[in-house]
Order: sequence, then structure tokens, then C-alpha cells
Amino acid sequence: MVVTADENHARWGECMRYGARKVLSKSSPLNEIVATLRRLGDGLTVLQPMEREELLRRWHENRVHEQALRTRFAQLTVRESEVLGHLTHGRTVRDIATMSVVSEATVRTQVKSILAKLEVNSQLAAVAATHEVDWRSPVD
Repeated sequence: MVVTADENHARWGECMRYGARKVLSKSSPLNEIVATLRRLGDGLTVLQPMEREELLRRWHENRVHEQALRTRFAQLTVRESEVLGHLTHGRTVRDIATMSVVSEATVRTQVKSILAKLEVNSQLAAVAATHEVDWRSPVD
């Protein structure tokens, strides 16, 4: 049994994938956690098959989504990866241009290319995507 503060049901599905028989939120009442442990100890069912299938489905969909996103990150050039790395550190287009000794227009073009390859609509969404797949910047 897994007791977690994480409310992401795709992650709960991953726990099921790796053998958990039940996942409960840490915010569950203590008597529910204890009762579940007792049922497990007695060899009783603690999870309905449909609930298990739903959690596994969410895990699988999340996995497919993350793999597609990783594929899009792999399309970035070295320079685009560097620019995205700077964006993840909160640097502005002007800062990146100054540091790289290029024009702001050049950096804006690189940012547009990054957004197109990642299939997102803003710099903020691109940075959020880096966190979603735990992407590491070459400028760390």
C-alpha cells in the first residue's frame, strides 16, 4: 500500500503498475488507512478492478504524453536548447541576446522555433514542459 501526498492519479497508476495493491492520499482519514491495512493483512480486496484499470489507464496516457513531449525536445538544436535553458532560469530575451552577443531578433526567432517544435504557445508553457519531463538544460 502506498500513502502519498501526491494527488496525481497517473502517478497512483504507476504505483499500481509496480505492484501496489492500494494507493491512498495522506489526507485520508486515519481509520480508512488502518482499515485498508487490516484488509490487506487479511488478504481481502482493497481495490475494485475498475478503479485499478482507471489508474493504470491514466498512467499509460501520461506515459504516452511524456514520450511524445520528450520526442519534441529531441528536435531542438543545441542553440535552441541553450536558449530554452536560459528561459528556464528566468532570463529575458534581452538578457539572452546580451549574453550570447546576438540581436534580440535572433533570440526571438530561436524562441519561436522552440515554441513550434514543442507545440506550445508561450515561453511559460515551454518552461512548464521542461518541468513536466524533467528536461535538463545544457546551461545549468
